[in-house]
Amino acid sequence: MVITRSQHRQLFVQEVQRLSLIEMEPADISTSSRSTIYRPVFTSSMEEQFMSTLAKEQVKTLTKFSGSDSEDVILWLKNVEEVFDRALIQPSNKYLAIQSYLTDAALKWFRFNKSNIPDWSSFTIAIVKPYQPSLHQTLLKMEQRHQLPGESVMEYYYDKLQLCTQADPNMSSAMVIHYLTKGLSDLLLPHVIRRHPGTPNDFLNIAQDEERILFTLNGLSYASTNEPGHYLNEDIQMDRLVNVVKHPINVHDRSFNQQHHQTLPPPLMNLPTTPWPSSVRRPYSHHRLSTSTSRQCYACSEYQDGGTSTKKKKPSLPSSSSSIYVPVNHKPTMILVDTGAAISLIHDNTLSTMRHKPIVSCSLNEVHTANSGFISLLGIVKLTVQINHLDTQVDAYVTRDLICPMILGRDWIQQNYVNINFCTNRIYLYNGLASAPLLPIPRSEPVIMSLSDSIVIPPFHQQFFYGYVPINSLNDALFTPNIALQHGRMVLLPHSLLHIRDNRGVISIINNTRHSKLIPRNTPLGFVSSSTTTADLNVITTALMNFPDFSSSSPSSLSCNHCGVHFSTELTLYDHLFYCCNKDFTCTTQNITPLVQHIDDPVKRIKVYLMLHHYYQLFDDSCLQGITCSPQCAINTHSQAPLAEHPRRVSHLNREIINNEVKKLLANGIIEPSNSPWASPVVIVKKSDGSPRFCIDYRRLNSITQKDVYPLPRIDDVIERLNGSHIFSKLDLRSGYFQGPLAPDERAKTAFTTPDGLWEFTRLPQGLKNSPSVFQRLMNQTLGSLRWDICLAYLDDIVVYSPSFDRHLLDVKQVCQALHASNFKLNYNKCAFFQREISFLGHKVNADGCSPTDDNIRSIVQFPTPQSSKAAHSFLQMVGFYRKFISRFAQISAPLNKFTCKGFPFIWTETEQSAFNQLKDAITSPAVLILPDPSQPYIIRTDASSSIAGYFFSA
Repeated sequence: MVITRSQHRQLFVQEVQRLSLIEMEPADISTSSRSTIYRPVFTSSMEEQFMSTLAKEQVKTLTKFSGSDSEDVILWLKNVEEVFDRALIQPSNKYLAIQSYLTDAALKWFRFNKSNIPDWSSFTIAIVKPYQPSLHQTLLKMEQRHQLPGESVMEYYYDKLQLCTQADPNMSSAMVIHYLTKGLSDLLLPHVIRRHPGTPNDFLNIAQDEERILFTLNGLSYASTNEPGHYLNEDIQMDRLVNVVKHPINVHDRSFNQQHHQTLPPPLMNLPTTPWPSSVRRPYSHHRLSTSTSRQCYACSEYQDGGTSTKKKKPSLPSSSSSIYVPVNHKPTMILVDTGAAISLIHDNTLSTMRHKPIVSCSLNEVHTANSGFISLLGIVKLTVQINHLDTQVDAYVTRDLICPMILGRDWIQQNYVNINFCTNRIYLYNGLASAPLLPIPRSEPVIMSLSDSIVIPPFHQQFFYGYVPINSLNDALFTPNIALQHGRMVLLPHSLLHIRDNRGVISIINNTRHSKLIPRNTPLGFVSSSTTTADLNVITTALMNFPDFSSSSPSSLSCNHCGVHFSTELTLYDHLFYCCNKDFTCTTQNITPLVQHIDDPVKRIKVYLMLHHYYQLFDDSCLQGITCSPQCAINTHSQAPLAEHPRRVSHLNREIINNEVKKLLANGIIEPSNSPWASPVVIVKKSDGSPRFCIDYRRLNSITQKDVYPLPRIDDVIERLNGSHIFSKLDLRSGYFQGPLAPDERAKTAFTTPDGLWEFTRLPQGLKNSPSVFQRLMNQTLGSLRWDICLAYLDDIVVYSPSFDRHLLDVKQVCQALHASNFKLNYNKCAFFQREISFLGHKVNADGCSPTDDNIRSIVQFPTPQSSKAAHSFLQMVGFYRKFISRFAQISAPLNKFTCKGFPFIWTETEQSAFNQLKDAITSPAVLILPDPSQPYIIRTDASSSIAGYFFSA
């Protein structure tokens, strides 16, 4: 049978009409929590395709469950089951699909318990047990659930009903009504109690009737601003409650809506004092009914009282901001309505908290801001902003550069004919068809900015450092310095505008005296206030007068921050911190103290200790969290099929070594259980000292991996760069590669097998072909412009070099600051600070020049006489690393060069033995190479014959 398009349309309309006649009754307390899903019989392929597409879109809206304390496993499981049932997914497919909606702790739980969860029904029972809140928590949540100011009865009723069901599925109707009544708004409570509801359904009907009456009497909102809020969302940070109606009753009929949509005024961008056009009638719902006899004229804003007109005194400043708090995709969100923004924006973190459609890529990559800055855009997403009963659509650009959750710009304002009225402190859409209250402007109180760690400022120096405030983020913050600190310590702190990020801002202090200045920890530096508001100077002045007098050794300024003991001098305080007391960082202090013991000058030793202690997190060996950077890509195998090798047999001793290493890596989050089709074997090799080393044999994986050609620095260039320096510091990263995150799509390729399972790396592993190049690129990005100026990095080894102590103190601080900003950890056992001579990349470097290290010389001298071509080749490579220190190296080593050819027969004669001994003798007394001085002239020496010419540089 052939069906035309008109017949398709007619069949579809008939089905919609039939569905609209189905009456939906409110849920009763006795109703089961499992929803009954209507399964229609499709009458056409077009209708079936439409329902299939609708089901796919619903499945995309499902949120993932991580198992955190803030998530409700029962509600999440109920939503999943409803969506799966609407999509007609079979139980066996539900079990397979649900694995894609688990993440973090929940995913790990499922992987470890997967063998005990064979099907969907078992999963629904098993996942509730570990993540279901306790009865005490559920009862407490139910007791504390009160109707929010401006919240509709419908939303409060079903939310409270769900909590009652979770606490006791067999709770009686009388107890349910008791809890519903207990949390009801004070404005509705006496009216509902008076009518004695017998069932929860009666309670809902009665409360809605009373709600409609209050709406009719008081306009769109009935909640009092003085009503206390008992059940506040922690994410809402406001000074006082505002009235927000989430789902109010629609008091306008359809004809009212159609009339207002047909006669839409132009966009209203002016201030509310502008008179309304005479052709447009102002909606009645803009103002509440007043019990007073005074009436206001909407045209001139005058009040009439008993026939006498009086002008209303207008405030000088608006009491409300341009922000509103309304649902976005059913998630209450604080939104800034910005008439100066051309587009609408939403922060990526805000978007992640709500269900939304997929983010679509856009042609815009960044937009300009009013202060000549840039905002990077990640894409665009379609959102629904609910203003009362009216759903509005907006295409919002997603970004990570906002300091507020969301901005509605002129695109949304003009589309919905928005008027911001500061007289009524509300915004209106479509001539008052819908409105929302403006949030109050929070009172801008100045806050104290203080130091988190002690600092020492050298004579005639200016230092920049972080000051900490109890404000997470603030642009153009006004900093007012502490006068008492400036007079007492004889330092200068300028007034400045700061950008507060992560509770800190950059402050400078100038020491223009001949003596070093100590600023103790927790010293109040001044006050920070918003530059957009007029700060009360009397408040700041009074607070500054209450600061301690820093000109004397007061107990507050010379007291231990850990034990509270007071000291008379700075020296005794630092001796106390250095040798005795540091309760908060005991382990870290023990790690730092040996690094400064070699400094003879006590003043210098204190400066170095304070500087290192400021970045004590670098020396924390309790955990290895990984650095804060984008995941690295190191394994480009194109479309190569996965390679897998079986685990190799290991001895009992090596098995214990492997298990201990896996436990250690797992505890630090470096590896995780894997289901990868890739697999490489584990091998145990011996170090030079005989201790075992845990390694992964990635040779087969490396054979199909494309080479990353990012260069490593040349060792000779690094050594020559140290010329002219007199003081050095060497920093060694702790498990360097393991601090770099690995891209999620490449982790499966790093899988390795052990006798007890399959694991994969979440960090950059050792043994990959591209690990050195990737890590070197990461180090170059971290150090940035500091490289080749004050420091150099060769993989996980960093050297800092300076001509003097004071300069080196600043240089090391900059390097530590860069490493700390990326959350690197140092191996303090291999670090050396403020040394006159260091060993770096196999060379002993000091102010005079460089020479081979004693350990390497000892290895060469103790090398036994070769018994094979391979051993002879190894010796030649060892001594060849230092060929620049051996005069006539090519001539001496000529008899041994033949062993570098593969397959050359091993014949050892007196000639080879003589060359072997001469190279050993030459390396035992190598000349110290003086590095060239670029400031001195070079000498070019030339020589020529009838067939060739040559030259060399000398200084």
